[in-house]
Amino acid sequence: MTKDDRELSDKEKEEARNLRRVMKSERSRGTRRPRDVKAVEYEETVRKVYAQFSDPNCSRDKFLDTIRALGQADESELVRNLLKAFDDRRR
Repeated sequence: MTKDDRELSDKEKEEARNLRRVMKSERSRGTRRPRDVKAVEYEETVRKVYAQFSDPNCSRDKFLDTIRALGQADESELVRNLLKAFDDRRR
């Protein structure tokens, strides 16, 4: 009886899965992965928030609008903390 004629054991199935994972990762080595568009946009928005936070001429409303672009609700803890830090920095 050969391997093809019988069912694979659980251990053999796991070894086959591991081998497929390793082969897939080795094939993809050195190839560039496409950038996630949403992640790039989020990073750009975070940079804008930082730039506005550092800008002494930036208004609170403009800063808040940029924070909203991150997809945060006005009541979220992140927004409250950023606005508190913004207000503290302006005093």
